[in-house]
Amino acid sequence: MARSLSPPLASLRTLISQVSLLIAFILAPAFTAASTAPTTPTFVLTWGNYGTAPGQFFSPGGVGVDALGNVYVADQFNNRVQKFDRYGNFLAQWGTYGAGTGQFNQPYAVTADRSGNVYVVDLGNARIQKFTATGGFLTQWGGFGTGNGQFKEPIAVATDASANVYVVDARHAPLDRRRRPPLDGS
Repeated sequence: MARSLSPPLASLRTLISQVSLLIAFILAPAFTAASTAPTTPTFVLTWGNYGTAPGQFFSPGGVGVDALGNVYVADQFNNRVQKFDRYGNFLAQWGTYGAGTGQFNQPYAVTADRSGNVYVVDLGNARIQKFTATGGFLTQWGGFGTGNGQFKEPIAVATDASANVYVVDARHAPLDRRRRPPLDGS
């Protein structure tokens, strides 16, 4: 099942942009039949540092993990998404600055669905973009506004087992909206 972590608060994002990124994987607390108390999570791995080269970050935002364990990072001020394997090995990146398809203006959050599609919150363009697991553009929706299907400040995205996409818009009530992409596979 795909998981997504919301980006940190803006004040923390500024701090993160000034220091190296350390992505830490933590094993889920273990429960035993003898005790319901969780064990202390175990530190596993870190990777990345500040910069613009592949595997480096400039204000990383959201992080998502697909069903295969690949990790996607919304690299906000490098205007790209980076993909890594579960061990932190760089696999791919996509995106440049702009408003065209496959371009970003501050990608802020990312998640993957059960089929391996990747959804990216494009904060500065007030939209959601959908990609293949290798970064191939599939579709987009949104745009700045307050009407149905528009956003003012999208900040988080998640998917469920039925391929519904949920978007949190921090400046437009209701705060989370349910979006289901077209059934034609786009």
